[in-house]
Amino acid sequence: MMPTARPCAYIRRSVARTGDPGDVSRQFQTDKVRSLANGDGPTLRIIDGDWGRSAAGEKTDKRLAFLGLLAAVERGEVSTLYAYSTDRLARSVRWSAQLLDACEVAGTTIVTSEGRFAPGDDMARQMFHFQAMQNEGALRQMTTKSTAVAGKRKERGDRMGRAPYGYKHAMIDGVSTLVPREGEDPAHVVAVFEREGSYLAAARALNAEGYPTRFAGSSWDPTTVRHVVKRERPALVPVRSRRGSRTRSVRIFGGLLVCRCGKVLTSATPKWGVQYYCHDGHVGKHPNPYMVAESKVLAWAKREVAKLGGRLKTELKGKAPSPEARVAGLEAKRERVRGLAIAGVIDPVRAKQELAAIDAEMPALETRGRAIRSFRLEPAFIWGRDAADMNAELRTIWDRIELGPDMLPARAVWTIGQSPEERDEREAAFQAAERHGEV
Repeated sequence: MMPTARPCAYIRRSVARTGDPGDVSRQFQTDKVRSLANGDGPTLRIIDGDWGRSAAGEKTDKRLAFLGLLAAVERGEVSTLYAYSTDRLARSVRWSAQLLDACEVAGTTIVTSEGRFAPGDDMARQMFHFQAMQNEGALRQMTTKSTAVAGKRKERGDRMGRAPYGYKHAMIDGVSTLVPREGEDPAHVVAVFEREGSYLAAARALNAEGYPTRFAGSSWDPTTVRHVVKRERPALVPVRSRRGSRTRSVRIFGGLLVCRCGKVLTSATPKWGVQYYCHDGHVGKHPNPYMVAESKVLAWAKREVAKLGGRLKTELKGKAPSPEARVAGLEAKRERVRGLAIAGVIDPVRAKQELAAIDAEMPALETRGRAIRSFRLEPAFIWGRDAADMNAELRTIWDRIELGPDMLPARAVWTIGQSPEERDEREAAFQAAERHGEV
């Protein structure tokens, strides 16, 4: 049975920020395509999933809504395609031609402010191609200009990008510099987080006291709190936190000690000092011992942390990509996998597996990058500080501490100094499969 074709409109804006979401542009484009649709207006489907996405050719794999639209055209599900202008559809000769070819085969007419491009109309086809060349040329000029401007700004030392919470851009001696913003105190946000012990509790406390956010009418949430804390005090909290536990641990080794049975130990404070115990051992699921004193782990940890310098030298001498580069690569790969899934190149099950593997690797790489930045010059772990601060820093350099049958530390699994061969091998295999059309 043939699919039912219906009119669709595609709207897009290249940039969408929290402070400038493009609501005016969205309403303008929506009104425009509805007026172009005229009789098709009541049944018109508006596709706006690429809001904030560039239409440059090399970025089309990130325009998942456009790729989905292209697939729908090829399936014969689009009767007429509306857009405010041809550059909303694509700023690339290649993708404009691919869309036009798909519409030609499917019998889909494209309607924009520039005109009507119907299948079989050679003059309209030539005009569409001419528009595509103009759009790509204009984009190239804008890119060249913006790249030159950005290069000059970097040369003179400008701070680029949006100012974070607590700061604003100001020109000082001809250089764009971050200076404190009146009414925003990131130190207060950090202090509330330290007091409350978790992002969620800190957000609730900030909202309860009515502490202002950057944007009027918005409220604090765990993500915004984390962004502030991560910028101001990156070593204050671990990258990974356990579900149901405090982000800021009140114990030095909270979330780090793993029993021989694989369970993470819980802390307790009996009259003879801080202890960590395995819940399964406590209820008799495995033989004694099931507890270890913090003092015994502390003596071992001090000796183990002293080894960090040698491990770090080994890590930095290697030829493996930097953690920052690998994180950026994984972000790009995530978008690539999603694009392949949308286009139907790989099945949803395979895509889900690949995305899960990426999500699992990201925290480890972020932790590893933070550890290397923290200890790049001289490893200087200071003992005797606040337990939460020590725990956060230990969880930056260690994934876990495995205990032996005697419930004493057997080994630390480090987040730095790890061999990257397996991850590199897996990535190479994925890329090879892509090249050969297997994924």
